[in-house]
Amino acid sequence: MILMGLTVKAQEDFDGSRGEKIAQLRRAFVAEKLALTPAQDQTFWPLYDAYVSERKTITKKIRKYQLLIDNGGLTEAELRKALDDLSQQRKLEADTDANFVKNAIPILGVEKASQLAMIEREFKKTLLRKLKERRQQRSK
Repeated sequence: MILMGLTVKAQEDFDGSRGEKIAQLRRAFVAEKLALTPAQDQTFWPLYDAYVSERKTITKKIRKYQLLIDNGGLTEAELRKALDDLSQQRKLEADTDANFVKNAIPILGVEKASQLAMIEREFKKTLLRKLKERRQQRSK
């Protein structure tokens, strides 16, 4: 969960061209790992792009509510509302993930669809490792 937040924050900090570059890298990484057939390629990517877009929106809202809660200074009623809103977004996040996998199964098959979350985690881990390596090279 923390890694996802760091990745999203890193993506938000990038200007448009870097964000697009990360999206291209993610797409290439997923494509390589899934080894899609041409038919799968045509139907999977629109589904995947919609999923990524929806997750990005949800993640921004989660971050907004989490920062609001973490920064404090809220009345009890405001804090209660922020917690409720955060909880709703986390439920929406889980539902979005479940629906994505459910909709991907007819396209990819159960085996490949079951690998989607692992592939996303692997991409984030790889991205963070490469960012860390670049920072270390720059500081030398």
